[in-house]
Amino acid sequence: MSMKWFKILLSALSSYAYLQALAHGQQDEDQANGVPVLDWPIEIVSSDHGFTEGAAIDREGSVYFSDLDKSRILKFYPESRRTEVWSDESYNSNGLLIIDNWMYACEASGRSVVRYDLTRGPESREVIADQFEGKRFGSPNDLALIGNELVFSSFYWKGILRKEDAVREIFENRCYVLNLDNGKVRSLPHTFQTPNGVVFDPIRNVLYLTEMKASRIYRAHVDNGIIGDTELFIDLAAIEKGKPDGMTVDPNGRLYIALYGMSNELLVLNPNGSVVGVLATGPKTSNCAISKDGKTLYITADHKLKRVQIP
Repeated sequence: MSMKWFKILLSALSSYAYLQALAHGQQDEDQANGVPVLDWPIEIVSSDHGFTEGAAIDREGSVYFSDLDKSRILKFYPESRRTEVWSDESYNSNGLLIIDNWMYACEASGRSVVRYDLTRGPESREVIADQFEGKRFGSPNDLALIGNELVFSSFYWKGILRKEDAVREIFENRCYVLNLDNGKVRSLPHTFQTPNGVVFDPIRNVLYLTEMKASRIYRAHVDNGIIGDTELFIDLAAIEKGKPDGMTVDPNGRLYIALYGMSNELLVLNPNGSVVGVLATGPKTSNCAISKDGKTLYITADHKLKRVQIP
């Protein structure tokens, strides 16, 4: 082995050791603070990607996820463990949501919410919302469906917008509601610093919203499709956690929250806000999705797609 390749290998091993030390250090800190550390085995099922985000699971159990760096949507087949490029131009899609044969996507640089007919493929892309009151969104981020309405977050993400298309038109960061029947968009009254993850619990009729910068999670009860007032669900700083990103919810109402860029973990909460535990998932833990039976959790983190079988 040449000295050059030896140095590269040594650097890679050092980086790995450093990340492992951070992970173990975080686990020790969690245990000292009384936060349970979950020992659920984590399996890497797809790797060598850019910044991964927005996992969503279709009827057959295949997992679609975003590669923001390469502006594409990938598809993972669990049975064959094969990953393919489903769309090679996603306008830096972020959050994804699959309902029946429709996939909805938040396009961070496209400044739009779009939908795809999965039976027709990526050529079926259709913009369904790109402005509010005549002004273009910043960067739509994540989304959830309540009845016939899509709830999605958006904030001005200058770093990902294309230089020729980076003029800010909306100066408040909010969550919006798109009526799929008439195409009208309204804004939820609550303003955020950095609105991010959005998930709806259809069993308990609760909408959850993450505020990344302030490290808070909000919720709103939904009654007959009407979204109620937004209230604070949990201040993560109080349990020394922060930067909540994407989320998912299981059939028991447990909330799974990706903690991006701070503790490199996934936090699990009960419906009452009590902590189930944390799972060491790696750097840039960004989002997650759960199978319909609530037994398999997919996580986008560290340029990879990871999988956890929930006990």
